Amino acid sequence: MPLIDLEPKIVFNYFCGITKTPRPSGKLHLITKYLEEFATKNRFDLKKDEIGNILVVVPASRGFENSKSLCLQSHIDMVTEKDEAHKDFDFDSQPIQLILDEGWLRANGTTLGGDNGLGMSLALSVATDPTIKHGPLELLFTIDEEVGLVGATGLQHGFVNSHHVLNLDGSFSPIIIGCAGGKTTTGTLNYKTEASSGPTLGITVEGLRGGHSGVDIIKQRANAIKLLTRILFELIDQHVDFKLISLEGGAAHNAIPRYAHALIRARDVKKVQDIVSVVAEHAKSEFALSDPKIKISTQNVEGNYDNIVHDDAVKMILTLNALPHGCTALNLEQGQNKPRTSTNLASVKTVNGVFTVLTSQRSDYDSERDALTSNVISVFELAKFEKVKVDGVFPGWVPNPNSVLSITAQQVFKTLFNKDVELTTIHGGLEAGIITTKIDEKYNADAISFGVHVDDAHSPTEKFRVADLEPAYRFIKALVDALK
Repeated sequence: MPLIDLEPKIVFNYFCGITKTPRPSGKLHLITKYLEEFATKNRFDLKKDEIGNILVVVPASRGFENSKSLCLQSHIDMVTEKDEAHKDFDFDSQPIQLILDEGWLRANGTTLGGDNGLGMSLALSVATDPTIKHGPLELLFTIDEEVGLVGATGLQHGFVNSHHVLNLDGSFSPIIIGCAGGKTTTGTLNYKTEASSGPTLGITVEGLRGGHSGVDIIKQRANAIKLLTRILFELIDQHVDFKLISLEGGAAHNAIPRYAHALIRARDVKKVQDIVSVVAEHAKSEFALSDPKIKISTQNVEGNYDNIVHDDAVKMILTLNALPHGCTALNLEQGQNKPRTSTNLASVKTVNGVFTVLTSQRSDYDSERDALTSNVISVFELAKFEKVKVDGVFPGWVPNPNSVLSITAQQVFKTLFNKDVELTTIHGGLEAGIITTKIDEKYNADAISFGVHVDDAHSPTEKFRVADLEPAYRFIKALVDALK
């Protein structure tokens, strides 16, 4: 069955168009053009702010011009992760290759972009569906959410003028009314290199599930950088004579690293391979449930490489070994499967004499997030990193279960599906709480987050169940109707 024939057709038609349009964070000119053409075709007003956020203004249906305005919000960038079999895929120019697989929609070896292409598709559908009667609508499309909620935090005050904000980056059930705050902490260390000779080995950690560093951090999935560091630390601890040439792993601050790779030079190749084998066996046991396809291997490598001088290499490895990763506190009030505070050792790279380590911290409490960030900063400073930068700071979204939007959403859900829906908070970062602070106080804006659940977001196994889209769209249509 062609994807555009899936139901609801209007939503899938938009989703197919969006996935054909490259939109990696920081490179959003093509998806911006797509939205501009959408607005022109439908004779909607469109405006952009100074940083590139887009607002499409949709007039109310006849007779509902005096209704309170509703903002449907989604972000237009996507995480760009790919598996080893598709390492040559170019997110800057190639369309996502969609595959319908036993009722699930996924991509061919890359992230799908359901986060947040599905939200965009739902918003465009509501605006153009002739069966929906609605009050004034504002379709807000924010930039670069995946690299620190850039669009929401940079949104100009007064750019949006709505009473209600429906963030379409959530899941079908439960409805989200709050989220953790976060920030990123980056350390950089200058290193020196020197010429050397001897056998060269690659050490690769791959096959991990990865996932969203907020939503999936509680699932105890393996971190490829941490596993690679265990091997390198064992080489030091067992007095293996080796030299580090390069080190890389991870891709984004909000993705748990699935892949890491190091190049080393060592004369006792057998000893290195034995240590790798031992760590690999331990990892397979430790992560048998969370990462059953984990693979750790060595490769013989040809070529001439300068290695990182010994003291700098040891400093890098010990730093990575000391940096925390995972949940550091649980939200016991919401059950022990709810993270309260966490940190993600997100990416590392050695390029042109500079070693860069990217981490991110999240918490329901800004104070606890800041305390954890200070732990990370302490590790960098003890290791004498030349530069430590904290940015991408966003506050937590404080839940309000008694808001007009929260109560109306619960009532609509109960009417449609004859069951109650839970209101909850999540550990991932969402833009809704930030956006309401940028709306003039006279609107007394409230917000909820809702959407289609996406499995394994921020990884090449990202997918969503096709059957979930119809009830989600039905709910949004009914909610829009109830708010008009």
